[in-house]
Amino acid sequence: MLRFTNMNRPRTSEGLFLFALCAISFLAELGFVIVNISNLPLFLEHGLKLPNLPGIALATYYFVEALAGSPMGTRADRLGRRRLMVLGTCISILTCLATSQLKNPGGAMAWGIVGLILLLRALDGLGAAALWPNVYAAVGDRVSPERQARANTFITMAYMGSIPLAWKVGGWLNETFGGAYSLKDTAHYLPAFFFAAGCFAATSVLSYFVAPRKVEQHHITEAEAEHAPGFSLAGLKTALKTCPWLLGLIFLIFIAIGLIAPYM
Repeated sequence: MLRFTNMNRPRTSEGLFLFALCAISFLAELGFVIVNISNLPLFLEHGLKLPNLPGIALATYYFVEALAGSPMGTRADRLGRRRLMVLGTCISILTCLATSQLKNPGGAMAWGIVGLILLLRALDGLGAAALWPNVYAAVGDRVSPERQARANTFITMAYMGSIPLAWKVGGWLNETFGGAYSLKDTAHYLPAFFFAAGCFAATSVLSYFVAPRKVEQHHITEAEAEHAPGFSLAGLKTALKTCPWLLGLIFLIFIAIGLIAPYM
């Protein structure tokens, strides 16, 4: 017998729910990698003639995502997974389309474009922060405790599987549908941006129909969720003391990836 937090809700299969979360993970990361790692560096270097900006732009994206992740997860505990996940993907749709329309006027105005690019990457990081903590937290909301570790593994596999694919898909789209334009023309990069926006749109739709609402959270009542503790420096300090080696390992892995990813 499957267990649910809201017994008035139809008894949807946990397997189907997990499959939908994996699809959300796959599509969202496919879009994020195409925009920020596959397409954006070339777009900035050749299309906008800003060769020194890819690393700074990617750092801005990840820095904001890292800072906003915990507060966004805390807000979702009160507002519900669905609202934050849909909001995050809608932000990414807008930043993706806005980035694709940028032009470099040159001269002093180029600094305005640089600021706008960094602002869009910061907003994109905010969108990612609204999505990812809640994808994994949704497992705790709807999947039986004895299956949660396996469910998180499947979601991570979907997430990781999209990363190498994104490199190929982004380049193929630009060469196939933007091949009439040179690398120096911003129109060359539009197909990949539009495809990424479509990935975010599909993620948003899936999140709306799949993500738990407020009344389904954490096997607790709305009153309990409303008074749950939020983000605090004391809580962060406790986490650092609890698993320092794991956090250190994660830091080393991702700083190594970050050194080469923007310029590969």
